Amino acid sequence: MGKIRSLFIILLISVFTSSCVVEDYFISQLDYFITNRTNKRLGLNSFNKKQLRRDIQDFLKKHQKEIKGLRDTINQIDVNKVDVKEVFIQLNKNYYSMAIDYSEILSKYMLRMNEVQKRRFFESEDKKNKEILKQIENSETKKYHRPYEFLLGDLTKDQKSILSNMKPLFTEQAKLRWERRVKIQTKMKEIFAWTDKEKMKQHLIQEFITYNEHHKDLSKNQGRLKILDKIQLISSSLSNDQKEHAKDKLMTLSRWLEKFSKAEY
Repeated sequence: MGKIRSLFIILLISVFTSSCVVEDYFISQLDYFITNRTNKRLGLNSFNKKQLRRDIQDFLKKHQKEIKGLRDTINQIDVNKVDVKEVFIQLNKNYYSMAIDYSEILSKYMLRMNEVQKRRFFESEDKKNKEILKQIENSETKKYHRPYEFLLGDLTKDQKSILSNMKPLFTEQAKLRWERRVKIQTKMKEIFAWTDKEKMKQHLIQEFITYNEHHKDLSKNQGRLKILDKIQLISSSLSNDQKEHAKDKLMTLSRWLEKFSKAEY
């Protein structure tokens, strides 16, 4: 339901905007932050919350071993001739692996929710769905400039024009994510009506796998391919200042990934 995606976005923003001291603290407490954010959605009791933190620690330890490949991908990006599609594919592979493992943890603790917790969970998700759809329908064009301004600095008039013209594509992708989110929640409600716990677990995990399947095969998402082609066009028009700005952001991310790979949880 996009939880791992939201966590990634929060982590990246925190990394890029933090001092080294704050960054070190944030990385060392990453298990705590992920546990708290997950628990905020599920409303677990103290016993399950402690167990969840241990599972999150194991999750982080496992992916520390894989993070070197992700860091290598970041370090190999040449801002003078970047292959946007290839970078996206490599990042997506890492994301998919983490999303599936996190989903298994999520499934485990969702099945421990009592009826009151389930009701609160779905009420919260239904409210969030309405908010997300409203944001999609009312989004301003400038919203789609911000991630690229963050990575590249000030955009040129032509770059802004390309991004503005991409608004229908961005909106389409946002609606697809929203539809996947609503679909899996509908499936969850059906699964939670069953009584066989093992059957529930198997089907819930499978629903999460299906939910994340679009990350595996980029060719099935023509809208995403069109967006990447446009971003490739922007990448070929970078000024020297934008290239330096992008290098600095990528170095920051690489440094964070190295620290994460060595952190103890």
